[in-house]
Amino acid sequence: MDFETIMWPGVGGRDYEFRVHALPCERYGRGDRGVCLFAREARGEWKAILIEHGFIADLIRKAGTDACLGKKRASHVHVRLVERADARRRIVADLLAEHTEAFEPEGCTPPSEG
Repeated sequence: MDFETIMWPGVGGRDYEFRVHALPCERYGRGDRGVCLFAREARGEWKAILIEHGFIADLIRKAGTDACLGKKRASHVHVRLVERADARRRIVADLLAEHTEAFEPEGCTPPSEG
């Protein structure tokens, strides 16, 4: 299956490839784990709103009822499949260090995630 992809840079200089999907998205099964970056496009650029990791389908389903994501107009989810929890945590930390706009109040990521 072909997906549009995007590269998100981390603070450490590493780029991470993500699949881009419009919300709502039902492409992932219950066992798929990875990193979700909820975003919106503004003036031709993506803006990170929420970055988290876990079971992809659960994160996307939860996002459908998240008032903050609705208020911030999240229109897409960018997904990177990653099995290992330690690797997911490192990716999220690296991305949040670079994309501080994802933190509250500008974004929806709680400060405790950083």
